[in-house]
Amino acid sequence: MEEIEVVDLDIGKLLLDDGVEISKIVLSGIDANIYRDKNIPFDYSKFPKLPHQALGQIKTYLNIGKVEIRKSVLLYEQLSEGAEIVGGVPIKDLYATIYNVTNNRNVIATNGPMKWDVQLKLFDVGELSLAVDFPKDLNENSFSFSGKMGEMDMLAFNQITVPTERLKVKKGTIKSMEFNAVANNDISSGTLVMNYSDLKIEVLKEYKEEEQKRLGLVSSLANTVIRSFNPGRKGNKEPEQAEIFFERDKNKGIINYLVKSLISGIKGSIIPGFGMTLEKYEKQQEKETKKEKRKH
Repeated sequence: MEEIEVVDLDIGKLLLDDGVEISKIVLSGIDANIYRDKNIPFDYSKFPKLPHQALGQIKTYLNIGKVEIRKSVLLYEQLSEGAEIVGGVPIKDLYATIYNVTNNRNVIATNGPMKWDVQLKLFDVGELSLAVDFPKDLNENSFSFSGKMGEMDMLAFNQITVPTERLKVKKGTIKSMEFNAVANNDISSGTLVMNYSDLKIEVLKEYKEEEQKRLGLVSSLANTVIRSFNPGRKGNKEPEQAEIFFERDKNKGIINYLVKSLISGIKGSIIPGFGMTLEKYEKQQEKETKKEKRKH
């Protein structure tokens, strides 16, 4: 980190009231690396709270007007189980502002709840903006997020998909992407519209000798099921909307939750009808509720 700037720290409140009152914190030039080795057993004893709920559990007074992150970079690397090559997601030109970091309900009533505004460059090519809005009630478990991304060469995804998913993008271009969703402690749901063209993928997989000839078939099948153009080339003027739906992994934090939610929408755009939807989830929950009632 190149620089930390703390603006208007209330020394009196800190010394006399054991509270933290700061107008602004600026963090510049962060260079962070997050590494995940999936060959190492995961710690399932941790259940991280959503950010606003975590604020609500802090006992001492806290009020930071805003936290700014400037000109920073982040590299997420993952070694999948049994893999030899590490996949990576480089994030550059990271700028973020976190507004109203407070656990005081009176301050929230006056200034509004916490909000995140983030801008970054994904894989050094895709300009992504994200807004996350948290509720005024720190006990409430819901929040919302929205954002958009500009044009991006989809070959960039190979940095993570080839080592971790054995999936190679051979060509394709995202022209634009917009998303909007609501989430709580259990699920996220919303919509994603991805305008893209000329997508072609190849499934990379290790086969036994007698199955080698099937590689071409698997690759061909992958390109049959996927939607290569959105909007389609025949008459469709507007790209079709996909559904965002994800069940939160409660052993992981909000960043994982947001990323997996977006991935669900991207997959739903590329493979229509893919995966779980809110409607399917609600029907599943209804069936499970009926089963429980029968037991009693």
